[in-house]
Amino acid sequence: VNSTAPEETLDVRDSLTVGFDTSATSRDLHVYSDLAAPVRIETTNTRSVIDFKDSNTTADYNVELGSRGDNLYLEGREAIELITNGTNEGMRITSNGNVGIGTTNPTQELEVFGDSFTGIRIRSTRTGLTQQIGGVGFSSSSDQVATINALVDGTVLVKNTTSGTERARITSSGNIEVAD
Repeated sequence: VNSTAPEETLDVRDSLTVGFDTSATSRDLHVYSDLAAPVRIETTNTRSVIDFKDSNTTADYNVELGSRGDNLYLEGREAIELITNGTNEGMRITSNGNVGIGTTNPTQELEVFGDSFTGIRIRSTRTGLTQQIGGVGFSSSSDQVATINALVDGTVLVKNTTSGTERARITSSGNIEVAD
């Protein structure tokens, strides 16, 4: 109940729209409040969710959004799409777990697609010229097999085997050094 407007706490229209603390509802359910979280859904189950279903949904529900413990819980029957600007799909997680950025059908665990230069940036606050600031590791199911690392000064190191032995280096001046 809104103490500043007790005369209008629930408005039910003939069209079956419901407004809490508002009569200017444009949705079937409209909650107006000065609280940051005006609605709480609580359960004694291990997760608390809202089911979403539209006319194309063949299952009991299509999407669930809620919490599982202290974690955000989001389930999509087929995929999870993150849409920006109303129509632009920015990212998709498919039902088999592949993540696509700029693509709706990622064929790898992570696929990034763009119409022009496409890149991934790894940033660090390190400043020492010979400090490693980031890299990409390649592993089998049990062992690290190779890495490509960058140093603050622009040097690129290529290492392989589980010991991390340096096999090649491209210096910041462009020289290529190969280990014996």
